[in-house]
Amino acid sequence: MLVLVTAASAALFLTLSKTSGPPGTSVKGHTGGTGAFPGPMAPLPTYFVSQAIADSVTSPNDPRLVLVGQLQVDAHGDGIITFVVPSVPPGPFALMVSCPSCGPVSAGRVMLPVGEFQITSEPADTAVAHPGSPYTLLGVFFLVGAGLSMLRFVLHAWTTGDRSDSPN
Repeated sequence: MLVLVTAASAALFLTLSKTSGPPGTSVKGHTGGTGAFPGPMAPLPTYFVSQAIADSVTSPNDPRLVLVGQLQVDAHGDGIITFVVPSVPPGPFALMVSCPSCGPVSAGRVMLPVGEFQITSEPADTAVAHPGSPYTLLGVFFLVGAGLSMLRFVLHAWTTGDRSDSPN
């Protein structure tokens, strides 16, 4: 009696330029090996989801997913992606792709975990001004305006001897 035993294994994963960082971090990634896909295909939506719930995600319509970009697959079946880490709370996240055509070779799964990323800090407060932002410029104009009013008051008091609270 002749028994043939074969094993099939397919693993889709991304090699990332960074595996941790705060929101706003730029990350590049590519599929491991060569020819991860049989050929070119439409861009694959790629998401972050908390690692604690990644196994329960079965649809790209799951509201717990946070879209980060599209995995682009070239003629050789190799995928690349560049994304910016979204504003999500710190913690471990799974990177998942939505690949409907992968279902037949992935035990029916269309949402595939392809990597891990650790968010290292809270999202930046969007109200904090950064150099060159409109908030910073507004603050500078406000300070300059207040400074000019004070200068007018000091000059008025010095030239007239009037020390009242109002320069008028």
